[in-house]
Amino acid sequence: MRQIVLLTAVLALSPCAPASAGTAELATFKDKLTGKPVTQVRYTAADGEANDVTASVVAGVWGIRDASAPMKAATGCAIVDEHTARCINPTPAYYQLYVATGDLVDTVTIPAQLPNVLVDGGAGNDVLRGGPRVGLSGGAGNDLIEFDGAALDLFCGAGDDLLGALSTGGPVLVESAVRTARASASGCSSCRSTHDARAAR
Repeated sequence: MRQIVLLTAVLALSPCAPASAGTAELATFKDKLTGKPVTQVRYTAADGEANDVTASVVAGVWGIRDASAPMKAATGCAIVDEHTARCINPTPAYYQLYVATGDLVDTVTIPAQLPNVLVDGGAGNDVLRGGPRVGLSGGAGNDLIEFDGAALDLFCGAGDDLLGALSTGGPVLVESAVRTARASASGCSSCRSTHDARAAR
């Protein structure tokens, strides 16, 4: 009996034990305006992991990939491989996908063609990139937030953040977008732009 107890303890401490993993799931809640139930795909990273997340959607099926951390699936989602999950969103909320990467240094890249997505970088020096229908929240830490000039929502948060515009319109249009973001976004008024940072080198 004592040997069984000792073996169980050794296995519990073994490095082969399953690591923590981020969770992809489908959440259901009531829309604040209509009162009707809506659904949202959510990816919540595990604590203590640096994440590298991107997403896609094809014919209503969302794909979420975390290239640097393992994933698991809950309600409404299924695992494709260790780093990829797929979810179906039947009655999408305003923000159809919510990504929360938590602590450490994370990278989240949301392609421009995706429907409304909200990204919360949390604590850590994160790199967040998104197109015109993405909300980006840097949270605590020294973040790089790069956005399309028509980004839905920008929240810089605490830390020495850099703002940059994902634009092919040249430096004048890029800087105009950054100035607009500084004036209208939450906590971004004192942020430097990526142009400012390059000029200071």
